[in-house]
Amino acid sequence: MTLDLFKKGKGSPGKGKTFLGLDIGSRFLKLVEVKRESRGYRLLCYGVEELPPEAIVGKEIMDRQVVIDKLNELRERCAPTSNRVVINIAGRGVIVKKITMPLVSDKEIHESVQWQLRENIPFDLSDVSWDYKVLRKDEVTEEMEILLVAAKNDAVYNLLDIVRSSGFKPVVIDLDPMALLNLLAAIDYINEEERYAVINVGYESTSVLLVSGGTYAANREIPIASKVYIEALMRFMDLTSEKASSVLLGDEENGFDPEDVKRIAESIHEKMAEHLERLFPVFRPESSNGNHLDRIYLSGGGATIVNLREFLSKRYNKPVEIVDPLSRFKVDDGVISEEDQSKLSPLFSTALGLALRKAGKPRIAINLLPFEERELEKPPFMTVPEAVLTVIPPLLVAAFVVGTSIKVSSQTRKLKARLVEVKAEQEIYRKKVGELKVVETKRNEIKQRIQLLGQLAEGRYVPVKVLNELNRILPDGCLLYTSDAADELDGVDLGGRRII
Repeated sequence: MTLDLFKKGKGSPGKGKTFLGLDIGSRFLKLVEVKRESRGYRLLCYGVEELPPEAIVGKEIMDRQVVIDKLNELRERCAPTSNRVVINIAGRGVIVKKITMPLVSDKEIHESVQWQLRENIPFDLSDVSWDYKVLRKDEVTEEMEILLVAAKNDAVYNLLDIVRSSGFKPVVIDLDPMALLNLLAAIDYINEEERYAVINVGYESTSVLLVSGGTYAANREIPIASKVYIEALMRFMDLTSEKASSVLLGDEENGFDPEDVKRIAESIHEKMAEHLERLFPVFRPESSNGNHLDRIYLSGGGATIVNLREFLSKRYNKPVEIVDPLSRFKVDDGVISEEDQSKLSPLFSTALGLALRKAGKPRIAINLLPFEERELEKPPFMTVPEAVLTVIPPLLVAAFVVGTSIKVSSQTRKLKARLVEVKAEQEIYRKKVGELKVVETKRNEIKQRIQLLGQLAEGRYVPVKVLNELNRILPDGCLLYTSDAADELDGVDLGGRRII
């Protein structure tokens, strides 16, 4: 089975990012390239390659080279604009468990989860790639629900080697149930007030996902799948495998009694229902009122199996809808007919969900790539409300910074003006200091003169004191002269006075 590919046209990626989803199934390899736009998603290309029998058995890759060759053909035919791809992993080495544990802080949760993994998986942590998701926190009961996911390193590295050998670069390793949940949430199939069962009918097995409160509740696998129906038609109607596949999906009716096909199919529908009711109480008629389904979704290549939707709707008295994700994607006119779209849309559900793991905001973000290869998660595109909420804080910060800058600039201008004033005052004071220094110099000179006059005055006082004392002790009529004066007065009548 080979389907034509669609690429480009109005769906040309242009300058925006595109995202690849690669669904590696037991019978088909499915590749899609999508782009998120302002109002939804656009499908840029799709492709599918059928694998030969026994290439993948029980979700384990048995013929490595065949898978690589088919992946190369798929990539060449689809010619995506990017090689960055989200892939899925399955098989016995993959473990998914939902547990309840005591409520812990965000700082403690990583260590607590590692302890829970050691308790709940049968492998050493060094032998697995693991991840977890907090599903619910209950502050009242102080409990939290955690989804634990792990995959054996052997399976992880083997898958990575095959995908990389085909020219792809894996950026996320996801699981089918999470991809389906993310797809349904992204295209508005999920109402958080309702409870859903998503039955993904594959080739070798059928996975059943329960969704409650808008998130993961449980999932199981049952062995009733397209292969069982095809083998029954081959056995009871003597058909080839290819002919039985076409009859099963209602493509060929000429030469076959529709009632015979319906009767054979319904006998297997019954077996599927038995498995559902044994594994999930919500499918049992006696389930309590608080544990019920509001709707059932069918997806996968076997979603359109003859009378399956009608059988499930009648048995469980619930609306059953075949998932049609392509109806929610923009596709250029004439690229795919309505008839082909109805057949292909459920087949590509998982691949589209894988692509949206990086194109949108996933409800469950699981990544089983080895830790050292994981990229920092960041949303590539935001809706208008998300963009507003994201932009407001930076705008507030920017406004604060601008306001602060304006205030600082104003203060800086004022300080510069004040600095000019201070410099002018400083010049005035510098001149006054110079004048003060001149005054101080003159003051010192005057002080020195006063001191000198004091010294002179003190020198004059001694002779005067001597003379006064001589005047006191000399008898009356005595005159005191210097020797020179006495010589000049020699012979002069002094009126009876004596010269000393």
